[in-house]
Amino acid sequence: MILGKLITLVNEEEEFDPYNEDTDNFYAPPAKMIKELEPIVPNSAIGKENFYCGHCKERVKKKDLYCRKCGHKFEK
Repeated sequence: MILGKLITLVNEEEEFDPYNEDTDNFYAPPAKMIKELEPIVPNSAIGKENFYCGHCKERVKKKDLYCRKCGHKFEK
């Protein structure tokens, strides 16, 4: 009975936004796409290019316009 009343009380509460952001006017500043060379063999000059978001350091693809993790748009 007490548990049922508690569930009812929680369900009647309004949704709480911890960041309190206005989604209609949200602006994310642009981020740089960082290019790093990862060696295929340790201490080698031959490697492959990896790209990372300059804001959250998430690995992204070269063709991405936005970060897949934080949503920041990449500068051209």
